[in-house]
Amino acid sequence: SIQENFHVYQIFSQMAQDHDINIFRSLPASQFQELRRLLILLVLGTDMSKHFLMLKEFTSMLEERGTDPGKWAGATDTLMAFLLHACDISGQAKPRDLAIAWTSRCFSEFYRQGDYEKQ
Repeated sequence: SIQENFHVYQIFSQMAQDHDINIFRSLPASQFQELRRLLILLVLGTDMSKHFLMLKEFTSMLEERGTDPGKWAGATDTLMAFLLHACDISGQAKPRDLAIAWTSRCFSEFYRQGDYEKQ
């Protein structure tokens, strides 16, 4: 989760340093803390090392609560994290030319991140 932790750290530290980009500045402290908790959970959920754990959690939730969304109350964190993760990895399901373009962008980001971390 090195990359995901770095991204979360960057956004919150930049907002703390620059009032003009802090889109959460008008929130009460309790709402900010909940939003921060949720954003961290969601971003960390995009880590591929968590893929099978998230799949297991989602499958368990479906088995326990069924497929009626009305019975999913209290599972919003699990649902949002799984949905964002699914969106994050969905590039391979796109037509081949788009999938290759997005894969190339990901590789570029990974290499830039690796170069940055070496410094």
